[in-house]
Amino acid sequence: MRIIEVKTDRERKLFKEFPYALYQKNSQWCPYFVHEMDRILFHNRSIVYDRSQAAFFLAMEENRVLGRVSVGIDEILNAHKRQQHAFFTFFDAVDDREVAQALLSKAEDWSKERGMIYLKGSVSPTNGDDFRGILTEGFQYPSFFLMPFNFEYYKTFFSEWDHYLDYYAFFQDIGQPIPQTRFELMKRILTENLSDEESSRITDEKQLIRVFLEGFFYKEGYSIEELNLNDVPKSASDLYEVFSKSIPDDWEEDLMPFEYGQCEQLVKDFKLTLPPPLCLVVYYKGKAIGISAVLPNYNPVVRKLKGKLFPFGWLSLLSSKKRITEGRAVIMFVVPEHQNRGISALLVLKLRENLMRLGYGNIEFSSISAYNTQMIRLAEFIGCKRYKTYTVFGKSLIDRPLTLEETYGTGTETMRKFRKKP
Repeated sequence: MRIIEVKTDRERKLFKEFPYALYQKNSQWCPYFVHEMDRILFHNRSIVYDRSQAAFFLAMEENRVLGRVSVGIDEILNAHKRQQHAFFTFFDAVDDREVAQALLSKAEDWSKERGMIYLKGSVSPTNGDDFRGILTEGFQYPSFFLMPFNFEYYKTFFSEWDHYLDYYAFFQDIGQPIPQTRFELMKRILTENLSDEESSRITDEKQLIRVFLEGFFYKEGYSIEELNLNDVPKSASDLYEVFSKSIPDDWEEDLMPFEYGQCEQLVKDFKLTLPPPLCLVVYYKGKAIGISAVLPNYNPVVRKLKGKLFPFGWLSLLSSKKRITEGRAVIMFVVPEHQNRGISALLVLKLRENLMRLGYGNIEFSSISAYNTQMIRLAEFIGCKRYKTYTVFGKSLIDRPLTLEETYGTGTETMRKFRKKP
């Protein structure tokens, strides 16, 4: 076995195609989009790779590929988070610890040669969820749209690594009502200004939404609307307004603040892939202060297309939009000054109402940081079941354990608070 750095177009093709052979008999895995991998491998272009130095490696035995990995340094994120970290992604390997260790050791050596003190992964080169974390729980379930999947043996390759961050996925059959005791508590919170007699008349979610909207929401200057996907500049500005205020510098997650251009592209993507009732924006006196979105689960179609959207795969993907009955909740943000006012609960209830109207059954909420206690509590409160865990592993590259500051940078205080909790 030898480890080679990917240099030629033939080697890039081997790197791209290896997972198809590895997962060919597995129904849970979903191919990535071929055009995105081509852009990364042949043009070194993606949100993360645009600001990174990176390399790609293959584990080879004669002409057979046994594994692959990419390693890089996101210099802008490091400066923003005050870290000296390298990342790995696109890690795949046969069930052979020697192969995995050879690839990961190569990633470690590459990172140390460039002065990094910590290596972590898997991270997503698109800044999304599609390659974030190694699946460590929930292997029996198919992956949802733009979420990763790997074999269970992968986690054994990282038995000596740190758990840098865990992410959770939650599942819900929205045909099932919110558990009655929790519905009653939600009703009490959202209708605290009503008399007991008025409150007693509320027996279902639709009535609760109507009463909350009319009794508090509208009177306080709030409104809730579908994101206007036909007005890209306005909608991109709304998203940027919410995202820029909702992602704090001391967050434990390795996310950069969204740029306007990213929000603009997101709106364009939503216009193609998202039924309008599944992207809701909350406004306060005309200014966007909250957003939530659910993407249809296109994975069954993407599997049939083998990730090939061009030249005609897009037509199959988009024509399936009205037939899909599963979705993935991907966005839920409320700016800090409007939190704890029932806005998140309203967004969840309205999405549930719209999903049922469109004929949806199952919903996945993903991925949620293990330290995002507010979203975890909300998911569990409405009866969601945590059923998958994705782990971003980390490893010190120097001859001592790292301090909390060296590991989490600007997120140190957030992590310190959580670690003090019982």
